[in-house]
Amino acid sequence: MAEKAELEQLGELETAVMAVVWQSDKCDVNDVLGQLEWGKPLAYTTIMTVMNRLVDKQFLERTRSGRKYVYRAVVQRDEAARNRFKKIVDGFYGGLTGLAVSELLGGEDEVSNGELDALEELVRRRRAEKSG
Repeated sequence: MAEKAELEQLGELETAVMAVVWQSDKCDVNDVLGQLEWGKPLAYTTIMTVMNRLVDKQFLERTRSGRKYVYRAVVQRDEAARNRFKKIVDGFYGGLTGLAVSELLGGEDEVSNGELDALEELVRRRRAEKSG
């Protein structure tokens, strides 16, 4: 099921809706509408359309609960983030992950010491996996 999701890109509103869904086990359109942080008011039907599109893209699944549908994530946040990052690395950096990481670390955004420590630990673990 996740194979199709890997091929699809999420738009800004779809990403915002997924962020709300990822915070809960199951939710309906009203739940998302109530929690969605968006710059302007959105109609119930707009969110319903976006969520149904996410079902078509196989990011969400829906089940009937009385008179409404309840949605849950099929693709988890970390999987979607990895897929999106991979597409960016492939598109902008020719698949060179090291170059992409170098760009992130050398960019204008401040990287905290805690984030650097976590990256160092990740590099240590990756090296250990490759050598042993």
